[in-house]
Amino acid sequence: MFNDLKTMVWKEAKVQFRGKTKKASYNRQLLAPIVLAAVFPITWGPEWVNEFPALIIAFITPAVIVGIMIPDSFAGERERHTLDTMLASRLPDEAILFGKIILPMLIGWGAALILNLISLIVVNLAHGQNGILLYSPSISGGIVFLSFLSASLMAGGGILTSMSASSAQEATQKLMTLILIPAMVVQIVPLFFQEQIGRAIKVLTGNQIQIILGAIFLVIDVAIMILAAKKFRRSEMYLA
Repeated sequence: MFNDLKTMVWKEAKVQFRGKTKKASYNRQLLAPIVLAAVFPITWGPEWVNEFPALIIAFITPAVIVGIMIPDSFAGERERHTLDTMLASRLPDEAILFGKIILPMLIGWGAALILNLISLIVVNLAHGQNGILLYSPSISGGIVFLSFLSASLMAGGGILTSMSASSAQEATQKLMTLILIPAMVVQIVPLFFQEQIGRAIKVLTGNQIQIILGAIFLVIDVAIMILAAKKFRRSEMYLA
């Protein structure tokens, strides 16, 4: 199984980074997170290493990168007429599915960790005159955990949309719709529960809020991955 998975990841790497157009697109999309990672620590000051903005970069960066790469997974194969060849291979279903998921996930997760390391270097250059500044343990843990969850959430959602899309563009549109729905819910729900949320914020510490949000994302993440594993059937992919 491991060798099959490695073969699939290697194949995906060749496809994802083939051609100057794709590389240029990735570089453009990464520009915004890079700017945030470089500018925010300077304007925020020494407290950057103890407060939530670092977590925002940790969450946004994988979402952007995985959101670019994952729609091409199955929809891109279908568009290039290589899907049938891949499905006819000896690779087991699990290797194909998770081989499509792992590469974007790892790249998105790794990029988030690297950008937060860059932020740490920047804040030390700008505000570290009185000693080396390091992320607090809770922020460090949040960066690692939230960036992983963000990458896996986007990968799971993207793979679901890509399975049924006829092109990478269609898969991207479906993924954006999938993202907008919970984003709208997050904005609307607080309007109806302002008092309850206000009381909870007063009672809970920042670490507790971080743990609760992480647990919610983890449950959603596991549910999406299980759904993707159940939905992926070769016979249905042939007919799609």
